[in-house]
Amino acid sequence: MNKKKLIFLALLGFFVIIIIIVAVLMAKNTDKNNKSTTKTEDFTIWILEDSKDDFNVFLDDFKSDTDNQNLIANIETFSNYEEYNMALSSAIVKGQAPDLYMLNNNEKSIFLENATGLDPEILSPDILRKYFYSFFWDDLIYSSGEKEEKTEFLVWVPFGFETLWLYFNPDIFRDVKKLKSFPEIENLIEEFHQKKPESTALWIGKWLTVSNVANIFIQFLMSEWVNNLEDVNSSNIKKVFTEYFSYNSWNNGYIKADNILRKQWKTNVDFFIDWKIAMIFGFPRLLNEIDDKWLWKRKIRAVIFPDFINESNRMVNYNYFVLNKDSKNNDMAYEILKYMFSEKGEKAYLNNFKYYLPARISLYADLKDREVNENFYVKLKDFYNSEAIYSSFDKWLKPIFDKEIINLLDDEVNYLKRAWDFISSLKCKTLKVIKLENLSNICE
Repeated sequence: MNKKKLIFLALLGFFVIIIIIVAVLMAKNTDKNNKSTTKTEDFTIWILEDSKDDFNVFLDDFKSDTDNQNLIANIETFSNYEEYNMALSSAIVKGQAPDLYMLNNNEKSIFLENATGLDPEILSPDILRKYFYSFFWDDLIYSSGEKEEKTEFLVWVPFGFETLWLYFNPDIFRDVKKLKSFPEIENLIEEFHQKKPESTALWIGKWLTVSNVANIFIQFLMSEWVNNLEDVNSSNIKKVFTEYFSYNSWNNGYIKADNILRKQWKTNVDFFIDWKIAMIFGFPRLLNEIDDKWLWKRKIRAVIFPDFINESNRMVNYNYFVLNKDSKNNDMAYEILKYMFSEKGEKAYLNNFKYYLPARISLYADLKDREVNENFYVKLKDFYNSEAIYSSFDKWLKPIFDKEIINLLDDEVNYLKRAWDFISSLKCKTLKVIKLENLSNICE
């Protein structure tokens, strides 16, 4: 065989090998793409208290801003936290837990055990400290390992938060400055009662006649620097109940209104829109409920939750996303979480859910003048006080706390004994459920 033929065969063999390698790589890439498409079709997200349609609009923004056009997500939304807990428990036991799901900041949820710590190289705790409000730091940053080799990481990703506001009738209360502290509000209540004895000035609420009654009561607890249930003692709990119940009096027109609402199975919102109640507390999203019921638009204002005599913390409420540790779609989950964690992604989320205050400090300047609901002159800047101290409140077991506090506040005679019994029982249940301790104890 001559030299030219040898060279020709060598080159031919080389090119055949190259073609085979390219074919194998292309086949692997095609298989990878097919698997990716299959995975995204099975991608599941569970959300709390937010609109499914609006969340899908956010996902459309995510797909258009990133290279993830193949995402076909199954979204489920829940309006009731207790039902959500039961459904999530069932899903985890059956191995059908969603890839991403929401939890609430005001409890150390058992479902965190089913969440995975987020890779700090992808979602950095340093970014959180640099760009987000400080009250998120204690809630969101975890660590593992010894001091010298300690690694910090995030377990979940926030996108916004809510604080309690005071909604009021601007025709009755024209001087907004007098609505920013409870001592001044007490004077307004007395003046209001003299002019309109049949109406109620301020509705604090108990039983089922008021929305968010558990969170309103927590804000009263925090006025005594009770920032979790471990801080409760005989002195501060009695003081808080006394202050809370002081607004449920004949002078405030409360008892008569309370009886009517109970008989008619209505809430404070129903009376507020008829101006039978002049002031109520609620989160920003309450505006949407008012909007659905009210024919008269615009005639409402809001201010931040009033100051107590003593400076105290303000409660923040927010839901956050966690990644299921058993998810088979980690790559897509990280893509969504990275987008939410970015300024562009958070802004896209808040454009669809306008009742949230931004988690990123920089976005507040951009969004503070935005109306929470287009039918009302109520803006985000009315409800955030840069000088206030904000924090979460650990309810231990949120579904139980929120339900039982309603019954506790309905007993103005035996409330102290019932309060101690309730806290003791809730602590017992928390140790069982969260830490699997004292399992044989009876939590009465």
